[in-house]
Amino acid sequence: MTNEPNWMVTILIGLVFSIPVGIFINIITPAANNVIKKFAISTNKKKAVLLKNEFETVKSFRDYPTLLFTAVASKILYGFMAIFTSVIGGVIIFFLELIKSYYEITNLRTIFSISPQVFYSVVWALETLVGISVLYAVQLIGNSILKLTGHSIRLANFKEYEKNYKSRIKELGKKSKE
Repeated sequence: MTNEPNWMVTILIGLVFSIPVGIFINIITPAANNVIKKFAISTNKKKAVLLKNEFETVKSFRDYPTLLFTAVASKILYGFMAIFTSVIGGVIIFFLELIKSYYEITNLRTIFSISPQVFYSVVWALETLVGISVLYAVQLIGNSILKLTGHSIRLANFKEYEKNYKSRIKELGKKSKE
């Protein structure tokens, strides 16, 4: 006796299932297209709002240079805060490592009656939390500095930026109408 499938049964099963699936797909297609169009329209509107906000920010920097100076000064302070946060995080991790080595040398575990696994797990969790917090703070500050740098570059070529902005808004308006 062979283990080959019965090809006639396989073909009949394929035909039985393909017809209802085909009908179902043909019924669902217009609804799916409408959902995709609505999503594209809302995405285009969101892009247009973001572009408008960015344009207004750059325009305000052009109209009020003291605002740009204030933004640059605040980003410089953010940079110093990132450095300070990194140093403080390093100091905290250093002291946690110092506590770990002190724990290994002395009889600290009998004083606190903590098992070594629990102690090392807590220290490791604290070190990880400090490290992640430092990275997150530096990332936020770096992103804000990069955003300001982009605004400054757009400000330097404001006429060209304004022309590109208007054409992009028109393009997004046409896409949302389609």
